[in-house]
Amino acid sequence: MKKIHSITKLICIVVLLFGGERRLPAQTEQSASVPESPEVLFPTMVLEADAREDLFFVPLPLFSEPQLELPSPLVEVEPTLTFPPDFLSVSILSPEAAGTARERTSLYTEGTLGVGTLASLAGALSLFHRGESSKFNLKFSHQSRDGYQFRKLGNGYFDRQDLMVGEGAWFLSSRTELQLEGSIEEREIGLQGISPSYSNLYRFVDGKGAITYHFSDDFRFSSELRVSYASRLLTGSMPEDRSETLAKTFLRLEYGGERWLIALKGSLYGGAYSALSKEGFWVGEGTLEGEWNPMSLLSIGAGIGFVWVDQLEAPFQVEIRAKPQEDLIFTLQGKYTVDTASYGNLWKEVGPVAQSETPIHPKTFSLGFRGELKGMENRASFALQGEWQKRYSALRLLPYEVNNELFPLQEASLTTYKVQVEGAYIFFPGILGSFKWIGLLGDRALLEKEHTLEGTIRFAPEKRSFGGTLSGTWSTGPGSDLPILTIGGYYRPRENVEVSLTLEDILSPYGKEDRVSVEPLITPGFRVLLKTTVTF
Repeated sequence: MKKIHSITKLICIVVLLFGGERRLPAQTEQSASVPESPEVLFPTMVLEADAREDLFFVPLPLFSEPQLELPSPLVEVEPTLTFPPDFLSVSILSPEAAGTARERTSLYTEGTLGVGTLASLAGALSLFHRGESSKFNLKFSHQSRDGYQFRKLGNGYFDRQDLMVGEGAWFLSSRTELQLEGSIEEREIGLQGISPSYSNLYRFVDGKGAITYHFSDDFRFSSELRVSYASRLLTGSMPEDRSETLAKTFLRLEYGGERWLIALKGSLYGGAYSALSKEGFWVGEGTLEGEWNPMSLLSIGAGIGFVWVDQLEAPFQVEIRAKPQEDLIFTLQGKYTVDTASYGNLWKEVGPVAQSETPIHPKTFSLGFRGELKGMENRASFALQGEWQKRYSALRLLPYEVNNELFPLQEASLTTYKVQVEGAYIFFPGILGSFKWIGLLGDRALLEKEHTLEGTIRFAPEKRSFGGTLSGTWSTGPGSDLPILTIGGYYRPRENVEVSLTLEDILSPYGKEDRVSVEPLITPGFRVLLKTTVTF
């Protein structure tokens, strides 16, 4: 009962301190724009690191492609997962446009239906509105599959996801803008017979409200409130529930013009979770940030602040970006960040991890560089980056405990050297090839891999009603003797109708051992999925 009253008090304090942040502009030069798409914007998680990690890094603009990607496996994690996130996770590919390529009306809907092997069923219904003074997106989606890697149905080798998302923005006046976002997601993931319970049932609820007021073109104030709730329920003969409630509020004041900007930010973050030994926790933060562009070839950004966690910390960031030529960019960065682990995020990214009795505050000191080069009339692009990280209270995943039905976490001090090489080349208009190699040498946290290779060939010619994608990924670890190879294609019989066919992980049946997501759990493996999308 005390914990409930504590949470109520905390939420009341947060509401009174209702506020928000608005990130500094990344640079004076904007990257190439991407055609507006009906893709729903998912709300940012409450624990998202507030350090300006990508202050000046600019994706090299290429071209957009039709929507082909399918929902990612619920128990799979990107092999490049880094905790906490680092500023080098930057792609040189431009964001992908979703949906059919045609002029949109101000109000339209989109429906998708898909069926496939693994008893797969996928569906989505979306409503979109675009207007001069307001816009909103509403979406409901469902996906499910059973029988991973040719296992029998009903034996716990399954996953299911139901998602409702809403997002909107309104101009209350010529100087005031209001933004609201919310989502409810439910995931159920089978435990594949590795423990007494049948599955993990997760629920994630997120909400965000932000308001921005422009006193003038150079002077503005913004505030934001984020609230999230996450729960994990073990289903079976002895159900067990774990939960987490978090809230964060921001206040931000910024002033500046074309060549300089200065911002002052304050925030309060706190919450409670099931295993916490006390009634709740809170973290206060204040930051002063600035950006200076003395000339078109040089940009300098810096920030310093304080964070009160278990002790007073002073995070900072310094970044210098030089552009000696139009197609050549160099960036140097040093920073010290302090975060707070969110179990909701860990349940999404890793799986059923254990909660600790006290909050975990990972800290990272890093030095890094990045170089970007474009050539051949922007048909070719290349990027090289490197980073040294010293991490404190970083999280490591211990082997699965069958009796407790979870993965224990271990805090550790880690030293990591990261190298990343990536490139892309447009062979012909609408035909693009890209590659990426990521190496993590030294210590690694959570699901980080020592080596990861990715390659993609996209065929999406303009003024054609068909296209396709061939992609492959390989990383070190159990069950990685063969790469993950996926082939997809689409056909548009009409401008508002798209039919797509995807063959996922086609090499999985030929591997020497089962492909693993988080050992001992396996991935879905080979799947064929047929989808139809209609926009009207």
